[in-house]
Amino acid sequence: MRPESAPDGPFRRQETTLTAPPAQASPPHVEIEYERVPVDTDVEREWSTEYRTSRISITPRHELHTPEVRPALRKVLAQVIEAEGPVHEDLLVQRAREAWGVGRAGTRIRDNVRQVALALVRSGLASADGSFFDVPEQDELRARRPQAGETPRKVTYIAPAERHLALYELAAEYPGMSQDELIKETCEFFGWRRVGKDIHDCLTADIAELSRLRRLEGGEGRVRVVR
Repeated sequence: MRPESAPDGPFRRQETTLTAPPAQASPPHVEIEYERVPVDTDVEREWSTEYRTSRISITPRHELHTPEVRPALRKVLAQVIEAEGPVHEDLLVQRAREAWGVGRAGTRIRDNVRQVALALVRSGLASADGSFFDVPEQDELRARRPQAGETPRKVTYIAPAERHLALYELAAEYPGMSQDELIKETCEFFGWRRVGKDIHDCLTADIAELSRLRRLEGGEGRVRVVR
Protein backbone atom coordinates (compact mmCIF):
# COMPACT_ATOMS: atom_id res chain seq x y z
CA MET A 1 0.00 0.00 0.00
CA ARG A 2 1.34 3.40 -0.98
CA PRO A 3 2.07 5.65 1.96
CA GLU A 4 -0.20 8.55 2.35
CA SER A 5 1.14 11.91 1.42
CA ALA A 6 1.91 14.28 4.26
CA PRO A 7 -1.08 16.50 4.80
CA ASP A 8 -0.99 20.17 4.02
CA GLY A 9 -1.24 22.53 6.95
CA PRO A 10 0.80 23.46 9.94
CA PHE A 11 2.14 19.94 10.42
CA ARG A 12 3.62 19.67 6.91
CA ARG A 13 7.33 18.76 7.02
CA GLN A 14 9.49 21.74 6.24
CA GLU A 15 12.48 21.26 3.94
CA THR A 16 15.35 23.05 5.72
CA THR A 17 18.63 24.05 4.07
CA LEU A 18 21.56 24.41 6.46
CA THR A 19 24.02 27.11 5.52
CA ALA A 20 27.57 26.78 6.87
CA PRO A 21 28.89 29.88 8.56
CA PRO A 22 31.42 31.78 6.47
CA ALA A 23 34.99 30.72 7.04
CA GLN A 24 37.01 33.24 8.94
CA ALA A 25 39.76 34.81 6.89
CA SER A 26 43.29 33.97 7.99
CA PRO A 27 45.17 36.94 9.38
CA PRO A 28 47.60 38.39 6.87
CA HIS A 29 51.22 37.24 7.13
CA VAL A 30 53.34 39.98 8.62
CA GLU A 31 57.07 40.13 8.02
CA ILE A 32 58.91 41.27 11.13
CA GLU A 33 61.70 43.67 10.42
CA TYR A 34 64.46 44.17 12.96
CA GLU A 35 65.31 47.81 13.30
CA ARG A 36 68.95 48.74 13.74
CA VAL A 37 69.26 50.76 16.91
CA PRO A 38 72.66 52.48 16.93
CA VAL A 39 74.38 53.35 20.13
CA ASP A 40 75.18 57.05 20.52
CA THR A 41 78.39 57.48 18.55
CA ASP A 42 78.68 61.25 18.83
CA VAL A 43 81.19 60.68 21.60
CA GLU A 44 84.65 59.35 20.84
CA ARG A 45 84.68 55.59 20.55
CA GLU A 46 86.87 54.17 23.27
CA TRP A 47 87.83 51.22 21.08
CA SER A 48 89.08 53.25 18.11
CA THR A 49 91.59 55.93 17.23
CA GLU A 50 93.16 57.49 14.15
CA TYR A 51 95.94 55.78 12.27
CA ARG A 52 99.20 57.71 12.55
CA THR A 53 101.34 57.47 9.44
CA SER A 54 105.03 58.00 10.10
CA ARG A 55 106.98 60.24 7.74
CA ILE A 56 110.73 60.01 8.22
CA SER A 57 113.32 61.91 6.22
CA ILE A 58 116.99 61.03 6.34
CA THR A 59 120.16 61.80 4.45
CA PRO A 60 121.18 58.35 3.27
CA ARG A 61 124.87 57.42 3.25
CA HIS A 62 124.36 53.91 1.90
CA GLU A 63 121.97 52.33 -0.55
CA LEU A 64 118.95 50.60 0.92
CA HIS A 65 119.87 47.12 -0.28
CA THR A 66 123.36 47.05 1.26
CA PRO A 67 124.47 45.56 4.61
CA GLU A 68 126.09 48.91 5.50
CA VAL A 69 122.68 50.61 5.67
CA ARG A 70 121.36 48.39 8.46
CA PRO A 71 122.23 50.59 11.48
CA ALA A 72 120.34 53.55 9.96
CA LEU A 73 117.56 51.28 8.73
CA ARG A 74 117.21 49.82 12.21
CA LYS A 75 116.49 53.28 13.66
CA VAL A 76 113.95 54.06 10.94
CA LEU A 77 112.08 50.78 11.32
CA ALA A 78 111.98 51.14 15.10
CA GLN A 79 110.32 54.55 14.71
CA VAL A 80 107.82 53.20 12.18
CA ILE A 81 106.90 50.25 14.39
CA GLU A 82 106.46 52.50 17.41
CA ALA A 83 104.15 54.86 15.49
CA GLU A 84 102.21 52.41 13.34
CA GLY A 85 102.38 49.03 15.05
CA PRO A 86 100.92 46.57 14.48
CA VAL A 87 102.24 47.32 10.99
CA HIS A 88 102.51 44.98 8.02
CA GLU A 89 105.91 44.07 6.65
CA ASP A 90 105.01 45.56 3.27
CA LEU A 91 104.37 48.93 4.94
CA LEU A 92 107.79 48.73 6.60
CA VAL A 93 109.28 48.32 3.14
CA GLN A 94 107.23 51.24 1.85
CA ARG A 95 108.26 53.55 4.72
CA ALA A 96 111.93 52.63 4.24
CA ARG A 97 111.65 53.22 0.52
CA GLU A 98 110.05 56.63 1.12
CA ALA A 99 112.75 57.61 3.64
CA TRP A 100 115.53 56.68 1.20
CA GLY A 101 113.75 58.16 -1.81
CA VAL A 102 113.68 54.83 -3.64
CA GLY A 103 111.06 54.44 -6.35
CA ARG A 104 110.52 50.71 -6.00
CA ALA A 105 111.75 47.92 -3.78
CA GLY A 106 113.33 44.86 -5.30
CA THR A 107 114.06 41.55 -3.65
CA ARG A 108 117.32 42.71 -2.05
CA ILE A 109 115.67 45.73 -0.42
CA ARG A 110 112.75 43.67 0.85
CA ASP A 111 115.10 41.05 2.27
CA ASN A 112 117.20 43.73 3.96
CA VAL A 113 114.14 45.32 5.59
CA ARG A 114 112.90 41.96 6.81
CA GLN A 115 116.30 41.00 8.26
CA VAL A 116 116.52 44.28 10.18
CA ALA A 117 112.94 43.95 11.43
CA LEU A 118 113.61 40.42 12.68
CA ALA A 119 116.78 41.65 14.36
CA LEU A 120 114.63 44.16 16.28
CA VAL A 121 112.44 41.26 17.40
CA ARG A 122 115.44 39.21 18.54
CA SER A 123 116.76 42.16 20.52
CA GLY A 124 113.40 42.63 22.27
CA LEU A 125 112.68 46.01 20.67
CA ALA A 126 109.78 44.66 18.58
CA SER A 127 107.39 41.73 18.47
CA ALA A 128 106.21 39.80 15.43
CA ASP A 129 102.96 38.02 14.63
CA GLY A 130 103.11 36.59 11.15
CA SER A 131 103.72 39.49 8.76
CA PHE A 132 102.93 42.14 11.39
CA PHE A 133 105.41 43.92 13.67
CA ASP A 134 104.58 45.78 16.86
CA VAL A 135 106.21 47.18 19.97
CA PRO A 136 106.56 44.69 22.84
CA GLU A 137 103.83 44.76 25.47
CA GLN A 138 101.60 46.97 23.37
CA ASP A 139 98.86 48.83 25.23
CA GLU A 140 95.27 47.77 24.68
CA LEU A 141 94.65 47.34 20.97
CA ARG A 142 92.43 49.86 19.19
CA ALA A 143 90.93 49.73 15.73
CA ARG A 144 92.40 52.58 13.71
CA ARG A 145 90.53 54.63 11.13
CA PRO A 146 92.33 56.75 8.53
CA GLN A 147 92.95 60.43 9.19
CA ALA A 148 91.22 62.92 6.91
CA GLY A 149 93.02 63.04 3.57
CA GLU A 150 95.06 59.90 4.22
CA THR A 151 94.94 56.84 1.98
CA PRO A 152 93.21 53.94 3.74
CA ARG A 153 95.25 50.84 4.40
CA LYS A 154 94.61 47.74 2.35
CA VAL A 155 92.53 45.14 4.14
CA THR A 156 95.52 42.78 4.28
CA TYR A 157 97.63 45.53 5.90
CA ILE A 158 95.30 45.61 8.91
CA ALA A 159 96.13 43.06 11.58
CA PRO A 160 93.44 40.37 12.03
CA ALA A 161 93.00 41.31 15.69
CA GLU A 162 92.33 44.92 14.67
CA ARG A 163 89.75 43.88 12.07
CA HIS A 164 88.10 41.55 14.59
CA LEU A 165 87.86 44.36 17.13
CA ALA A 166 86.14 46.69 14.64
CA LEU A 167 83.68 44.00 13.53
CA TYR A 168 82.75 43.10 17.10
CA GLU A 169 82.31 46.67 18.33
CA LEU A 170 80.33 47.76 15.27
CA ALA A 171 78.04 44.75 15.68
CA ALA A 172 77.52 45.86 19.29
CA GLU A 173 76.69 49.42 18.21
CA TYR A 174 74.13 48.32 15.62
CA PRO A 175 72.17 45.35 17.05
CA GLY A 176 70.37 43.26 14.46
CA MET A 177 72.55 44.07 11.45
CA SER A 178 72.80 41.56 8.66
CA GLN A 179 76.23 40.26 7.76
CA ASP A 180 76.34 42.40 4.61
CA GLU A 181 75.42 45.50 6.62
CA LEU A 182 78.16 44.73 9.13
CA ILE A 183 80.68 44.40 6.33
CA LYS A 184 79.51 47.71 4.86
CA GLU A 185 79.81 49.50 8.21
CA THR A 186 83.31 48.07 8.66
CA CYS A 187 84.31 49.28 5.21
CA GLU A 188 83.12 52.77 6.08
CA PHE A 189 85.09 52.68 9.34
CA PHE A 190 88.35 51.71 7.62
CA GLY A 191 87.79 54.21 4.81
CA TRP A 192 87.01 51.87 1.91
CA ARG A 193 84.53 53.41 -0.49
CA ARG A 194 83.47 50.14 -2.06
CA VAL A 195 83.38 46.52 -1.02
CA GLY A 196 85.74 44.69 -3.36
CA LYS A 197 85.93 40.92 -3.52
CA ASP A 198 89.17 40.86 -1.52
CA ILE A 199 87.64 42.96 1.25
CA HIS A 200 84.35 41.03 1.27
CA ASP A 201 86.10 37.65 1.39
CA CYS A 202 88.48 38.77 4.13
CA LEU A 203 85.77 40.24 6.38
CA THR A 204 83.49 37.25 5.77
CA ALA A 205 86.28 34.97 6.97
CA ASP A 206 86.81 37.26 9.98
CA ILE A 207 83.12 37.02 10.91
CA ALA A 208 83.29 33.23 10.61
CA GLU A 209 86.32 33.19 12.91
CA LEU A 210 84.58 35.43 15.46
CA SER A 211 81.59 33.08 15.36
CA ARG A 212 83.89 30.11 15.92
CA LEU A 213 85.39 31.92 18.92
CA ARG A 214 81.86 32.61 20.23
CA ARG A 215 82.26 36.38 19.98
CA LEU A 216 79.51 36.70 17.37
CA GLU A 217 76.42 34.59 16.74
CA GLY A 218 73.57 34.40 14.27
CA GLY A 219 73.62 34.00 10.52
CA GLU A 220 73.82 36.14 7.41
CA GLY A 221 70.40 37.66 8.17
CA ARG A 222 71.20 38.91 11.65
CA VAL A 223 74.48 39.17 13.55
CA ARG A 224 74.64 39.55 17.33
CA VAL A 225 77.52 39.92 19.76
CA VAL A 226 78.12 37.42 22.53
CA ARG A 227 78.83 39.19 25.79
